[in-house]
Amino acid sequence: MNTRMPFILMACRDTSMAAGLGDVLFDYGLGVRAADYLQAAAAVEAGDADPLVLVPTLETGNPAEAWERVAEELTRNFELIQRFVRLAIARKSGGHVVVLLPAKAAMGDPSDSAAAALAGGMLSLVRTLALEFRKLGMTANMVLFESASGGTVGHAGDVAVLIKTLVTQMGGAISGQAIYATGASDAGRLHP
Repeated sequence: MNTRMPFILMACRDTSMAAGLGDVLFDYGLGVRAADYLQAAAAVEAGDADPLVLVPTLETGNPAEAWERVAEELTRNFELIQRFVRLAIARKSGGHVVVLLPAKAAMGDPSDSAAAALAGGMLSLVRTLALEFRKLGMTANMVLFESASGGTVGHAGDVAVLIKTLVTQMGGAISGQAIYATGASDAGRLHP
């Protein structure tokens, strides 16, 4: 039986998004490498990414360019997942993709429609991937978190436990799920 804990590749535009979360995951026995998209693409191609954790974000700026940034971010994440899947198929091995997103955006934050659109696109992508991954022995899930100061991941310990569970599951029965780690702030609300 292989008891080696996985080395997680956490891909994000700004590696400070992973601040704190990487430390908690390390405390749980998981190695973590936070990388921007170019570094992550190189790591995937080198076979140094299993599992893959994505943290899509939008850079703030000109609101007139918001929809272009949404499309670019969706494309970046999709291309990274494509590389990951191609490698997993070539290796004839399973794999896990976990997407981390702020719950406020996923619940359709009316004050930030671009972030809500990005979250909706990623949620749809994760569910579609889960259906396609079934035949490949892979999983795709989403963990939704509350943002802490500086936009970092709130409830980092709870998010880390969820990530550990999702990336170490053997049978892959948990796939296509959007799991909220928000201290019940989503309770009683209709989920997308």
